[in-house]
Amino acid sequence: MAVDAPEHTYRDSEKCDGKWLVLDFSWRTGPACSDSTDPACSSRLGDRWFFQAKKTGWEPIVRTSAGGCRDVQRKEPTFPTSLCASLVPLSPSLHPSYPPPSASPTTGVPVAG
Repeated sequence: MAVDAPEHTYRDSEKCDGKWLVLDFSWRTGPACSDSTDPACSSRLGDRWFFQAKKTGWEPIVRTSAGGCRDVQRKEPTFPTSLCASLVPLSPSLHPSYPPPSASPTTGVPVAG
């Protein structure tokens, strides 16, 4: 709830020592269908969240798709290296990037007018 993960999100605890927690989340983004070979049915997004235990529950520190400790230790320098050093980056397929639209190429062909 603290990270506003969508309903039906898959949660995978990567590392936890009782005070610090690393959770990977993923959720489907395509239509609901039974054909798992159809790419539209298997498209997913995902995030990795780092948390610290507080009296009120797990408090989110930072979200990232990167591996290692850099992002979390920038935000919370006392986060234990032992819980993040071996983390590999999340698959780029979980974080698609779309280049900005480019200008139309000029071909040097005069436009009739």
